[in-house]
Amino acid sequence: MAVHESIATASIKGAIRRSEFRYEEAKEAIEKIYLSKRGKKLTRSDTNGFFQLIADMFGDYSIEQYIKNKKNSWHFLGEIHTIGFSTIDTEHYGKLNHFIVEQFNSRRFVKCHSEARLWYVCYVFFQEHFFIRAIQRLGLKSVGDVGKKVYPIMQWLILENIPFKHLPENPYFVMKECVLVAHRASHNQGIVFKTVLMRDFMNDEQLNLYKRGFDILEKESLEVVMMDEVGSVVRKLPIFEPKQLLLEHSLNNNWLQKDLQNR
Repeated sequence: MAVHESIATASIKGAIRRSEFRYEEAKEAIEKIYLSKRGKKLTRSDTNGFFQLIADMFGDYSIEQYIKNKKNSWHFLGEIHTIGFSTIDTEHYGKLNHFIVEQFNSRRFVKCHSEARLWYVCYVFFQEHFFIRAIQRLGLKSVGDVGKKVYPIMQWLILENIPFKHLPENPYFVMKECVLVAHRASHNQGIVFKTVLMRDFMNDEQLNLYKRGFDILEKESLEVVMMDEVGSVVRKLPIFEPKQLLLEHSLNNNWLQKDLQNR
């Protein structure tokens, strides 16, 4: 159900305030754990609680958390997939949020290893306008919900390590009820999601432009078809298993970069 633009905008602003507050709370709780356990053995309970604190840090911006258990052990690799609530300033697009993956290694954590937590930024960016239009037009509740809508595209880019130059300058990601409009970032440095177009409100020219994509989605078991600015089908995006560790594919990946400052 669509909502008014003012409500969507207020939702974004409120999410930022809540997430910043939650982030600071979680940071304090994490520091307390370290101080209270200094010189002591960290337990399974400590470890699980610590991972959950990290997972909760991003609040309304969080997309999902995944855990892969080690064989014959309670230890695990965990990943938190989220939209970063802090923004970066750019010359061409204004302020952007990006997709983030944080990895947590329980075995390293109990050994107080410096790389128990690894933080990766992804070259998938979002303009605030995109969040507002997605919440307004798709009736979504939070930035994290918007991230879930885009997630099949992010999975495809990372898991298949799509080269930047293989994307159209203006990719259109066609879904059954809408089209997500993006732009290949300057100097081939990723992709920026800009706005959402609803199928029910398209004019005849727009419907004709995306017709091939909509037709494919009616006939084939797909979630997304990528088209270019002249209406050509560029790629049919495969459907991946929803719960996968993206950082297992981080080596030499075009889309992921380790960020050492935010661990």
